[in-house]
Amino acid sequence: MISQNEVIEFFDRLSDRWDEDIVKDYHKINRILDAAKVTKGVRVLDVACGTGVLIPDYLERKADRVIAFDISSGMIEVAGRKFQDIDNVEFQCTDAEHLKLDEPVDCVMINNAFPHFANPVEMVANLEKKKKKGGTLTVAHD
Repeated sequence: MISQNEVIEFFDRLSDRWDEDIVKDYHKINRILDAAKVTKGVRVLDVACGTGVLIPDYLERKADRVIAFDISSGMIEVAGRKFQDIDNVEFQCTDAEHLKLDEPVDCVMINNAFPHFANPVEMVANLEKKKKKGGTLTVAHD
């Protein structure tokens, strides 16, 4: 099994060129965000956000706030540069166990990251506590 440090090192190493290989399938993204109920006024928790690939999609849907976190400081640095002038987007370099939220979110999104978690059952249980009653927790992976 790969260690958390190895995962961090892998994504840190790729962070500066990560976006070069991104191809967005907007039809698929919209289906995922519809299922996740990402709509106007929601607070979204973007788990393992990487370079913030889905943040423009949340903002296009008029999400009220996006809290994005990743264990890779390299990924967070790139995402932070891309969205530095957007007031309703916040970044944390942390893991799901140590994530700090002021209040629960409406939508928890885990996109293209699930296989990288060492303890996915525990992580999902912890993230479930971060959402409002009736909120969504969505896992998508292609």
